[in-house]
Amino acid sequence: DPSRIGVWGTSYSGAHVLHLAAFDKRVKTVVSQMPPPANWENYYAPMSQKDRDGMFAWLADARAEQYATGKVATFPVVSADGKDAALTWLEAYKWFTETAKARAPSWKNEITAESVEKDVFYEAVSHIHLIAPTPLLMVIASDDVVTPTEGEKKAFALAGEPKKLVVVQGGHFDLYQGPGFETAVAPAVDWFKQHLKP
Repeated sequence: DPSRIGVWGTSYSGAHVLHLAAFDKRVKTVVSQMPPPANWENYYAPMSQKDRDGMFAWLADARAEQYATGKVATFPVVSADGKDAALTWLEAYKWFTETAKARAPSWKNEITAESVEKDVFYEAVSHIHLIAPTPLLMVIASDDVVTPTEGEKKAFALAGEPKKLVVVQGGHFDLYQGPGFETAVAPAVDWFKQHLKP
């Protein structure tokens, strides 16, 4: 039913649905859970110049090698020591590795260099003001360091009406299981019921 298309995404896909709703007006309502607010500002700008230069040099070498040989360079998604990984938080390491054992035993702890390169300048929330008048619900965690809470609040403030913000107590991965999951899911379901009536 083209009159009842709703989209939901969490974390990185929480940013994707913001971009989609801004530019594809077939979307009639959107729920974005814990979207990364501004990748450059939150993740790369705070790096030391030395680390940033090293990252860009590695990306350039990886791109050149892929063009020359077809070999795709990869980088760890998470690491136990919080170093040399796309997500450096210990809570990310615990969640990804424990969840993989239970739900995705074939998961590989790697991301391509090309994905890292594209991530640097990915700013889906920069178009959040274009979503209106499509109804927007953002569900965020109160103490999120992976997709920083304050940045999400700033992004939400730029969105037009109708919109609603729900803040769930906990960190990023608390919204994926247990009481945090139940608390986050309920308003999303209600939002779809409200805006996608038969």
